Amino acid sequence: MSIVALLMLALTCLTGSNHALFQDQAGTYDWRQQYVGKVIHAMFDQSTVSGKRILVATQQNVVASLFSKNGKIAWRQIQEGNVQDSISSLLHSDNSLVSLSGHAFLRNWSPTSGYLQWEVPVNGSGKSSQAIFIEDTDEQIAVTSGNTLYVISAKTGSEKLKQSLPNSESTEYGLIYSKSDKIYLVGIAEDQHVSVVAYDSLGTIQYQNTLPAIWVKMNSQCEIFGDNLVCLDTISNTVYSTPLDGKAFKSVALSDFGFEPNQPKLVALTEDNSINSFGIIIDGENAAVLGIDAAGVKVVKDLPQATAMQVSKHPETQANVLVTVGRRSSDDIFLKLYDLATGSEIIDMSKTIHVASHHGKPQKIVVQLVKRKESLLNFRLLLVSDDHSMILLQTSGRSVWVREEALASVLSVEMVDLPVSEVQAKFDDEFGSSRDDIVAMFIKRFKTQFLQLQTFILQLIDNIQGHKHKAIFTEGHEEGDDEFELTRDNFNLNKIIVAATSVGKVFGLYSSTGKIVWRHMLHDVTPFSRYGSPMLALLVQRTTAHFPHQPQCVVIGKHKVTGNGVLSVFNPITGVPVKNTPSEGISLHFQIKQFTLLPMNDDHFIKPIAILDTNNRVYLYPENKKIMKEIDNTMYMFTASEDTNTMIGYQIKQMDDELKAQEVWAANLGQDNQVITSVTAKKVGEHVHSQGLILADRSVLYKYLNPNLVAVTTEGIDGQAKPFINMYLIDTVSGHIVFSCYHRRVHGPVKLVHSENWVIYSFYNEKNRRNEISVVEMFEGSKQSNSTDFSSLHPPSPPIVMRQAFIFPFPLSTMAATVTEKGITDKHIMIALKAGGIVEVQRQFLDARRPVIPKPEHREEGIIPYIPEIPLSFEQFINYNQSVFNIRGIHTSPSGLESTSLMIAYGLDIFFTRAMPSKMFDVLKEDFDYFFIGAVLSAMILASVITKKLAERKALYRGWK
Repeated sequence: MSIVALLMLALTCLTGSNHALFQDQAGTYDWRQQYVGKVIHAMFDQSTVSGKRILVATQQNVVASLFSKNGKIAWRQIQEGNVQDSISSLLHSDNSLVSLSGHAFLRNWSPTSGYLQWEVPVNGSGKSSQAIFIEDTDEQIAVTSGNTLYVISAKTGSEKLKQSLPNSESTEYGLIYSKSDKIYLVGIAEDQHVSVVAYDSLGTIQYQNTLPAIWVKMNSQCEIFGDNLVCLDTISNTVYSTPLDGKAFKSVALSDFGFEPNQPKLVALTEDNSINSFGIIIDGENAAVLGIDAAGVKVVKDLPQATAMQVSKHPETQANVLVTVGRRSSDDIFLKLYDLATGSEIIDMSKTIHVASHHGKPQKIVVQLVKRKESLLNFRLLLVSDDHSMILLQTSGRSVWVREEALASVLSVEMVDLPVSEVQAKFDDEFGSSRDDIVAMFIKRFKTQFLQLQTFILQLIDNIQGHKHKAIFTEGHEEGDDEFELTRDNFNLNKIIVAATSVGKVFGLYSSTGKIVWRHMLHDVTPFSRYGSPMLALLVQRTTAHFPHQPQCVVIGKHKVTGNGVLSVFNPITGVPVKNTPSEGISLHFQIKQFTLLPMNDDHFIKPIAILDTNNRVYLYPENKKIMKEIDNTMYMFTASEDTNTMIGYQIKQMDDELKAQEVWAANLGQDNQVITSVTAKKVGEHVHSQGLILADRSVLYKYLNPNLVAVTTEGIDGQAKPFINMYLIDTVSGHIVFSCYHRRVHGPVKLVHSENWVIYSFYNEKNRRNEISVVEMFEGSKQSNSTDFSSLHPPSPPIVMRQAFIFPFPLSTMAATVTEKGITDKHIMIALKAGGIVEVQRQFLDARRPVIPKPEHREEGIIPYIPEIPLSFEQFINYNQSVFNIRGIHTSPSGLESTSLMIAYGLDIFFTRAMPSKMFDVLKEDFDYFFIGAVLSAMILASVITKKLAERKALYRGWK
């Protein structure tokens, strides 16, 4: 590349937008929330800070320590892998905290600081893995991973023993237990038998037995409780038990105990499974404790309405105390304690505790019993509920803190404008109707302005007195929050962030602070599966612009049991379900195949949703005969099946007072073993300010702006066992493939942004071992076929396609483009990195027209010369040192300022900020010198008055002459 080109690039980088923050600006317009995810293992810290912290391991592969005083994160370690490889074991003893992640690594952490003390790979070929401390000593750890037994030193991490397990080709070993000097392992051969093997400390087999079990499956629930192996067959609802050295299973049906099981589940009563008793959740509403003796399984205690339980040691007598919790009413749970040996209830410890209904049923508890000076038994109880929330309860029944861990699994986000205040709402009626006379109009205007003056005076008094109010938040709040009114600000910068999560819980967050305004739990809703990832749709049917009509949002999911569609309709400002709709959502009588939000409004300013079922019938919500006629023969929908890898387009027609979808085209994208991995359309309501680019010769290069275009990516393996990716641009009305490209020796996951006339997508280049970003731009040429409406039925000539690829220096998680109200501001690309940063990249660096050899016309247009690398500076990291991890999506929304775009990134953490791609050209800067300008204006006004007086005096004096 020429020296001139390098100089141009350097000059562009120096003169580009500066996104750096001053130290005092950090946290002013942005906030971050950190989470740990759904807890699967938890215990109170027993190290030097005993009881002051809670150690947890979560489904999101996180090991963390929480302060028991306020629930904040003391430290957190995020491990590699996905949900399928989540942490299978968490062990704690003194100053060791050992985690086993999937079947990959055994790690020892410092419970106090979270530092990694040692790490050992335990890669096994199987699916199951488990770790335990060897009995009578916490200095050695036994691990089963796949077909291998490991014994590891807890202090140094050195390998003491590595032994291959017998018959591992047909047997999956997943359970391990230690007693005396023996290590027991249990394996399953599906539909055949259960194997039990015992080793000594030298790795010699001391005992081996095969128990016939034609009922056993790989997903059968099997656990070791004390010296016994217990399996639950959920098909026949039968419990099988045997001593570890037994010769055969003993069976008993749950119905023999008088139970009516419905998807029963085994529950361990202690972390180490050291007692010969276990819990069983019978039907999601009731539970029981079963014991094992020589005769088999028997009922120890029936626990109606209980859904979670644990056994803890009495601090004085060391007796086993059974603690149970369950939902008593919509807003209360009960807590009961029993002596496990006798089954008698400890009456003075039973309590009813207020826990809001949106938390659902208790799923897991961790109890710490302590003895106080008054010789009373006290407890601290960590409660994990259906909605993944964590609540710490004390003996008094008061909740110390709440962590809403459902926010670690956000699937979809929308930002909704806040409503105007009462004074602003009355401005619409200020001038009255055409039938009002001048007196009535004057009175209305006077009342409105008087009310405005009154509001201003009250706000001024409050500001002078510095009134502080309690927070409006009921749970999980922080002391010192100010009460505020949810009304729109002057520049529409503060909004309500509506977030739908994978557990069916929907939140309303205040965008200025990130505080939870409201929350609502949909207990029967589960996400759809879309290209291997969960998807819960969130649509805005009516905004706050149509006063006095209330805004309206819809969450679309499917029923957990039937699989039919469910619509939850609510007010996004308050979270309250819309009138005459059930709080659990509207259950449809069919399964949803596809849906779309229509662009037109009904008489109540609601955008209906068109829903396509599996029988190709189309339903509108809400129903509207007028809109049914309007979309007849003019509306098109498409589906993309990940099972058949086929895209099908439909035309919507009205037949016998109902809408049906008639197939008009189909495209098979599954050739050469391709699999559809993503389908991305343009952002709904996107504004395109300029329809073309002005070239150096003052001609216009018009953009190819097809609103019906979607970007489809497929992945596959070619005949030489090399991965490849295809990217298609398909018109969803005609089925025409506008453009396609092929990338060899690359693999996903592909992250894609589709906006205006360009597509930007990323992938990993296996050949060069680097991350790359490809850009595709489309233009119609120097003539525009239709300047008003684009028609896919009469499309223009094939577009001029320009392509370019760039090297991106970091692995990335997802991408999104900034959005503004009118589309005038430059677009920037927000890129979330796997390392925790969020980078704001100028669109001009991802321009397909960047020339390798720049010409004078390129310099005049301001096009940067092409170099393969995308330069990144520290100033482009918009989250500076506020790292966020495992980001799944980025949502951008316009504000009332054309210069400002709002952005929220969500994943394990949440980060919100404002982006100004073209700087704040429509607002005065914060350091604007109002005093100096005011002084200058005052001086000029004073000078003009004095000059006028002097001029009048001079004219008068001259007149008298």
